[in-house]
Amino acid sequence: MIVEVPIGGVCLYMGDVACLASSSNPAWPAPSQADVLSAPGAAGHPGTLLEAMGWMVCDGRELLCWKYPELYAVIGTLHGGDPARGVFRLPDLRGLFVRGVDNGAGADPDTGTRTHADGTGSYAGVGSLQLDALQVHQHGYDAPGKKALSGDKGPACEPPLPNTPTSDPLSARTSAHETRARNMAVHYIIRVSWRTGRFP
Repeated sequence: MIVEVPIGGVCLYMGDVACLASSSNPAWPAPSQADVLSAPGAAGHPGTLLEAMGWMVCDGRELLCWKYPELYAVIGTLHGGDPARGVFRLPDLRGLFVRGVDNGAGADPDTGTRTHADGTGSYAGVGSLQLDALQVHQHGYDAPGKKALSGDKGPACEPPLPNTPTSDPLSARTSAHETRARNMAVHYIIRVSWRTGRFP
């Protein structure tokens, strides 16, 4: 049984495909020069072959509205673009986890922090972004009082002081730049057309 993925549908692709976008995601800090990916566009490159089958890597590049009218009808400028210039953007999912739209379920208590794809304004719908975060938390412990000195009689120390909080974990991070689950890098690809077997 063959299942057709609709225009705008996103799937995982495990092939090694370099992105063809010419810029970084504007919602995130600019990458260092060492992190910038090459953008090969020669015929025969895996990204070009995907496009011949009606798919593109979700790398945020601009597309012409008239060249991909079916995709434009589905996603419009949710991910950026300028209709006056006749362009719209693919979603930019490079380096991101995806999360279902909360849509009133209450599973995302921080929907108010979500923004448009370019990092501006408040927006919690499809294509909205949310920056990384570490939930505020502290752990208490009982701090001992004065230490016993040689020759002292009685307990080794005074009764514990009231519960004392630890330091903020955000200021103590030393091993990584983010809090994250174990993960595997993949390419997200989006169905852009039904026209297969030819180069767009």
